[in-house]
Amino acid sequence: MPYHLNEGLAELFNYGIVQAYYCTSYSNLQSRFNNAYANGWKPEQYIFTEDFEKSWRTGGEANYKDAEGNVMPSLIGMARFQPEQGRKGGCGSYHMEYEYNHTDEEYKYLRQAIQIMNPAAH
Repeated sequence: MPYHLNEGLAELFNYGIVQAYYCTSYSNLQSRFNNAYANGWKPEQYIFTEDFEKSWRTGGEANYKDAEGNVMPSLIGMARFQPEQGRKGGCGSYHMEYEYNHTDEEYKYLRQAIQIMNPAAH
């Protein structure tokens, strides 16, 4: 976990990938980043990830609650989340390839997350 590195080492990395598996709230992600920020990590270096080996069918933990109290899949919450300190580096999933098999849309939640973080022009 990037936030466990000694202070001053964050500047040697481009990105830190955090396994925020089964995260259920904005406050949990913010708390994780606060710990990292205290050790020198910048928001743009940080990438939060969800476990799609287990939870690809639901887009991650299905009861993630954002700062306004809205409930959504955790990957979508991670895509929407921005640390109080600035814009994050991104979000991702472990075993993204498992999600290809949604019946209504291939890579359903990953496509939504990408669209949230980098909206395509219509």
